[in-house]
Amino acid sequence: MDIEEFATTLVRRHGTALDAASRDMATGALDAGEFEVAAIIVAEDAADVSAEEMEQLLALSADFDEQDVVVVRNIARRLAS
Repeated sequence: MDIEEFATTLVRRHGTALDAASRDMATGALDAGEFEVAAIIVAEDAADVSAEEMEQLLALSADFDEQDVVVVRNIARRLAS
Protein backbone atom coordinates (compact mmCIF):
# COMPACT_ATOMS: atom_id res chain seq x y z
CA MET A 1 0.00 0.00 0.00
CA ASP A 2 1.40 3.41 -0.91
CA ILE A 3 0.98 6.60 1.12
CA GLU A 4 -1.88 7.89 -1.04
CA GLU A 5 -3.95 4.75 -0.50
CA PHE A 6 -3.02 4.54 3.17
CA ALA A 7 -3.85 8.19 3.92
CA THR A 8 -7.16 7.93 2.06
CA THR A 9 -8.03 4.80 4.05
CA LEU A 10 -7.12 6.48 7.34
CA VAL A 11 -9.23 9.55 6.61
CA ARG A 12 -12.20 7.41 5.60
CA ARG A 13 -11.84 5.03 8.55
CA HIS A 14 -11.20 7.61 11.26
CA GLY A 15 -12.80 10.76 9.88
CA THR A 16 -15.75 10.53 12.24
CA ALA A 17 -13.36 10.40 15.22
CA LEU A 18 -11.84 13.74 14.22
CA ASP A 19 -13.22 17.11 15.21
CA ALA A 20 -14.57 19.19 12.33
CA ALA A 21 -11.42 21.30 11.93
CA SER A 22 -9.10 18.28 11.84
CA ARG A 23 -11.40 16.46 9.44
CA ASP A 24 -11.43 19.49 7.12
CA MET A 25 -7.64 19.77 7.29
CA ALA A 26 -7.17 16.06 6.58
CA THR A 27 -9.56 16.02 3.62
CA GLY A 28 -8.04 19.27 2.34
CA ALA A 29 -4.59 17.71 2.53
CA LEU A 30 -5.84 14.68 0.57
CA ASP A 31 -7.38 16.96 -2.06
CA ALA A 32 -4.08 18.86 -2.35
CA GLY A 33 -2.07 15.66 -2.76
CA GLU A 34 -0.39 16.10 0.63
CA PHE A 35 -0.95 12.50 1.65
CA GLU A 36 1.72 12.49 4.36
CA VAL A 37 0.07 15.51 6.00
CA ALA A 38 -3.37 13.88 5.89
CA ALA A 39 -2.06 10.70 7.51
CA ILE A 40 -0.22 12.67 10.19
CA ILE A 41 -3.33 14.71 11.03
CA VAL A 42 -5.38 11.55 11.49
CA ALA A 43 -2.68 9.80 13.52
CA GLU A 44 -2.31 12.85 15.74
CA ASP A 45 -5.98 13.67 16.28
CA ALA A 46 -8.02 10.45 15.99
CA ALA A 47 -8.14 8.53 19.24
CA ASP A 48 -8.90 5.21 17.56
CA VAL A 49 -5.81 4.80 15.33
CA SER A 50 -4.47 1.29 15.95
CA ALA A 51 -0.93 0.19 16.70
CA GLU A 52 -0.93 -1.66 13.37
CA GLU A 53 -1.87 1.53 11.51
CA MET A 54 0.92 3.41 13.28
CA GLU A 55 3.38 0.67 12.28
CA GLN A 56 2.26 1.05 8.67
CA LEU A 57 2.66 4.83 8.89
CA LEU A 58 6.13 4.43 10.37
CA ALA A 59 7.10 2.06 7.55
CA LEU A 60 5.77 4.45 4.92
CA SER A 61 7.54 7.40 6.56
CA ALA A 62 10.86 6.15 5.20
CA ASP A 63 9.98 8.13 2.08
CA PHE A 64 8.85 11.29 3.93
CA ASP A 65 10.94 14.41 4.37
CA GLU A 66 12.89 14.62 7.61
CA GLN A 67 10.44 16.91 9.41
CA ASP A 68 7.48 14.61 8.73
CA VAL A 69 9.48 11.60 9.92
CA VAL A 70 10.17 13.33 13.23
CA VAL A 71 6.47 14.12 13.67
CA VAL A 72 5.44 10.52 12.92
CA ARG A 73 7.99 9.15 15.38
CA ASN A 74 6.81 11.55 18.09
CA ILE A 75 3.18 10.51 17.57
CA ALA A 76 4.15 6.84 17.72
CA ARG A 77 6.07 7.38 20.96
CA ARG A 78 3.17 9.25 22.54
CA LEU A 79 0.66 6.59 21.53
CA ALA A 80 2.91 3.80 22.80
CA SER A 81 3.18 5.28 26.26
